[in-house]
Amino acid sequence: MGDTLLQLDTISFRPDFKSLLTGKVGISQLFLQNGSLKLNSSRNGNNIEFLHHDTLIKRDTVKMIKMGYASFVKNAVDKIFALAPQQAEITNLALTLQSDSFNTGVVLKNYQAKKDFVRGEVDEVATANNCFFEGDFNQHKQTISLKIYPGQSNRQIPLFKEIIGAASGFDTLQLKINEISEHQGETRIAGSCNANGFYVYHKRLATDTIKFGPSSFDYAFQINQNSIALDSSSQMLVGKLKIKPFFKYDKSAKAPVYQVKWSIDAINGTDFFNSLPSGMFGDVRSIKADGQLSFSLNFILDAANPERLQFNCQLKKYGFRIRDYGSTGLPKLNNEFVHDVYEKDIYVRSFPVGPSNPNFTPLSDIAVDFRNSVLTSEDGNFFFHNGFNEDAFRKSIADNYKAGKFVRGGSTITMQLVKNVFLTRKKTVARKAEEALLVWLIESGRLVSKERLLEVYFNIIELGPGVYGIGEA
Repeated sequence: MGDTLLQLDTISFRPDFKSLLTGKVGISQLFLQNGSLKLNSSRNGNNIEFLHHDTLIKRDTVKMIKMGYASFVKNAVDKIFALAPQQAEITNLALTLQSDSFNTGVVLKNYQAKKDFVRGEVDEVATANNCFFEGDFNQHKQTISLKIYPGQSNRQIPLFKEIIGAASGFDTLQLKINEISEHQGETRIAGSCNANGFYVYHKRLATDTIKFGPSSFDYAFQINQNSIALDSSSQMLVGKLKIKPFFKYDKSAKAPVYQVKWSIDAINGTDFFNSLPSGMFGDVRSIKADGQLSFSLNFILDAANPERLQFNCQLKKYGFRIRDYGSTGLPKLNNEFVHDVYEKDIYVRSFPVGPSNPNFTPLSDIAVDFRNSVLTSEDGNFFFHNGFNEDAFRKSIADNYKAGKFVRGGSTITMQLVKNVFLTRKKTVARKAEEALLVWLIESGRLVSKERLLEVYFNIIELGPGVYGIGEA
């Protein structure tokens, strides 16, 4: 036996007669006081078994497949708006979520809707976190414009960490849905989102909290019977970065096809680096440069033929020249420097990479057979690529997709060197992104010769437990 699913002290509502005339159920007025909705799915009790054992989710999935994505989404949106009354007053409606891993909940402390205006407050039960919202809402036009802002100093979104596993918040958030329409079997949802002080933390994203400058997102989703796409007319603005994102999931063939396009308009070099989110790009953000940079990414994966993966990624420069490397320390690779060794982010030891170290071995003194064997094993095209082996990277993505887990990497020697000298070894999205940008800076600007990169690599790699560099080995 599980807990009671729903309890209400007082409720009254009036149906939307316009909706009834079209055969749909809608609510025009709702008044509710002191309610409780408890969802329990734990070993000690379960009151939502009907969602699983009654195959409710399975039936909805089959229904979506039969209707197609466009019709299913439009039908779901219509129901949500029909049940969201234009006039409402709700006080103390609690939602509790229980499982074996967490027990948490929120309270809709108050909610008021009158004509086209809504406002309310949501409090998190276990903490002092709360959020306020206010704005415009039209039930029949299906439009929303809400300003959301936290009432506490830590600005954390209630329940986000417990459900998603990531802590996130903002100073203010403006969310708009301007259009929900259907035409010739296609559903379109368009609007915008503007955020100030947005941040997110998840251990798989980065070791630090990722913080964004003032950001905006103008979106347009195109939903057909067999595909869902973020339209190419969508645009994001992060700092001064103008980003044009595109995503499409298409299941019209025997297997789904995934397509991603991502481009950044040409922008001043210094503005490019300064606009990157902190916590994701550390020292790179301090670089100052003349000229401009632009970025493009094209990715297509056919699940039926993952070996034919298309992947092209380019960071182009126009009169680009670095004036100040900031705190990156990139130029140190050309001179003797002290290398700090960390294993699993625990400091092990330090040693100089240069002539003052008796174990330092110049590249000319390293046996050709040893050099060739390492290159063959680690990076056969090292002297011919620009720091990235795109063929190896494509094969890595295809193999990992087929296996359903990480089985193969695509790192080059330059990428390994950058990781060991400048970054941590933690496998996070942020580390890989900063690693790629540092590699591009070194290789595209010819900051360090291939020979010197290889020389440093041979003098810092671990060639046995606690043994670093060929001279020490």
